[in-house]
Parts: sequence; structure tokens; C-alpha cells
Amino acid sequence: MEEKFLRDYLSKLEIKNKVLKITVTPLNIIITEREIAYKDDDYKKGMSLTISKVRRNSTSRLASIKSTCYIENIIEKENAKKLGYDDVIFLNEKGNVTETSCANIFMIKNNEIFTPNSEDGLLKGIIRDKIMKKFKVTEKSITMDDLTHSEEVIITNSIMGAMSIKQINETKYNSEKFRTIFNENLRN
Repeated sequence: MEEKFLRDYLSKLEIKNKVLKITVTPLNIIITEREIAYKDDDYKKGMSLTISKVRRNSTSRLASIKSTCYIENIIEKENAKKLGYDDVIFLNEKGNVTETSCANIFMIKNNEIFTPNSEDGLLKGIIRDKIMKKFKVTEKSITMDDLTHSEEVIITNSIMGAMSIKQINETKYNSEKFRTIFNENLRN
């Protein structure tokens, strides 16, 4: 199916303010839509995270491939919600931070921006790439101790943009400076 045909078809559907997912297989094109889960109140209150007991494999080729297999992420996010958190942070087998169940992570310390090294086993997202092009961001292996001693933690994905983290387990964060700056720059 040509891209122009698909764009014309989608424009006729008049989907507005929803998440649109297009899955292309050798035999089918599957188009699904759903409501945007993030509301204004979510940005005002921020999110809380806990640590998943499941470890990512930094040597796995699958870690960097966008696929339709999210079952482990879904299960871990649901487990976090049962414990009163919004989502989980995955660590790799070395104890380094990789990502959440649905977002990339940034931390701010001394006005410097850091994000986990892609070699630690994560899926590099579209918004992560945009932020890395617009700001001076250092990719490095990040530990939970690094996150605990940072001033601000932000998660990003193409649906939410940038979201402040207000709490990781018992550690609380109050800053939203860079989350606001990120979102302003993502609109441009």
C-alpha cells in the first residue's frame, strides 16, 4: 500500500486528539485508535515510579527493536499500579537504569541533562531523540543512586511528551523546570 493512499485514507477518518497506531505486517495494515491516557491533572501532579524486579538484558538485540510484544511491560506496570505507583523503572542485569514500561528517562543534576546509555538495553524513543538534538544531553550509565541524588527526573514518550516524576519509591522530587522547557521545545 502506498504512503499517499494510506494518508488519504487516514484523513477521511477524521481522527482528532487520539492515539493512532498503524501496524504493518507482510499481509495486513492494522489501524487502531484509543483515547489519550494523560490528562492535565497528570502533568500537575506528576507521576510516581517503583523499581521492577524484572531485569533488562543489555546484550539483547530485542531491547532496541520496536515490536508489538509489550506483555512484560504491561504486567509490570499493572503490578506497580497495584502497589500505588503509576509505572516502573527497569534496570538491566548490571543494575543500570534503562527505561520505564512506556517511556525514556532523563535526569537533571547541577543543570546538566543525563539519559541512560542506549547500550544499557533500552528502546530509543522519538521524543528522546528530539530532546537529545535540541539540548546538550549526556548519555551515560545511570544507577538508582544517581536518580536518588538528582534534582529532577522526567520521562518522555510520543504521547505524553515530557512528564515530571514526583516520586521514585521513597525519594521525592519537586522541580519541574526542565519538564516545562522540554515540552515548550517539543511544540516547536
